[in-house]
Amino acid sequence: MTPQKILTGLLGAQILLAVVTWWPRGGDIEARPVLPFAADAITSIRIQSTTTDNRGDGLVLERRDGGWVIASEYDYPAVTEKVDEIVDKLEGLKVKAPIALQAASHDQLNVTDAKATRRVTVSAGDQQVQLRLGVAGNARSYLRIGDENEVYAVSGVGAWSIKDTSAGFLERKVLDVAAGALESYSLLNPAGGLELTRGPDGQWTSPDLTEGQALDVTKVDKLFKDTLSLNLTAPADPAFDPFTADGNAILRWTTTEDGQSVTNAVALAVVDETGIVRVEDQSKPVKMGSLSVRKVFLETTLDRLLVGAEPDPVQIH
Repeated sequence: MTPQKILTGLLGAQILLAVVTWWPRGGDIEARPVLPFAADAITSIRIQSTTTDNRGDGLVLERRDGGWVIASEYDYPAVTEKVDEIVDKLEGLKVKAPIALQAASHDQLNVTDAKATRRVTVSAGDQQVQLRLGVAGNARSYLRIGDENEVYAVSGVGAWSIKDTSAGFLERKVLDVAAGALESYSLLNPAGGLELTRGPDGQWTSPDLTEGQALDVTKVDKLFKDTLSLNLTAPADPAFDPFTADGNAILRWTTTEDGQSVTNAVALAVVDETGIVRVEDQSKPVKMGSLSVRKVFLETTLDRLLVGAEPDPVQIH
């Protein structure tokens, strides 16, 4: 073993010993809260990481009208409970004695601007606190506050648990229609589309069926499953409306709810190889990542649902 490797090993051991030695054990030091304001005073949270740096911007959550929106992505509504979970964790952060006092330790503990697992800026009006968190283990982190050199070991917040994408704060399900409640189903797409209705016997049929043709129930059920249960991946630009886009697909259906017939629709269009969908009774479009479901919307025709039809080239997952 070379002298250089020996020195490197000794240095690593010294850092590990320092962390173990300085890890807060209670003692006579009273824990102090990290945030100088209460949770209900927080007006915004900005979350940054090496991933968001590569995307070009951080994730910004803002409190609006008693709830939260993703201000960095078209003010799309966030799930309040998911944001409040992070707020509660931040409010609960308390520190005692630091485990490191010098800037030389910042890189090793992942609390520099360049290497921090998460950089979280918490604002309450004009007040602002920046936290740099590095991974220290399960539900534990190394924490550096503002531009201070001191680094603390904190429990209760794992750096990775603070999501840095909007998906972590959204209601992913944007459409979920029970097939059993369907009365009619009409899909218009560039390939032609199809129209289905439920007969008095509860079986599906189509006005476009010719003599000798019959619908394959399994294929029909699969079509319903893949087009009437949709998850978003991210908010989309509200200036774009899939209902009016060229080359789009529009699905309309009627369901029975409380004895009444209710009609709704969803439109899908592709922009820069990304599927954009909007449900008619929802104001904001969203991105949908599934290529296979996009193909179902844009390419399915009646002949693909027939008994004895060739296997569907559209792979649905």
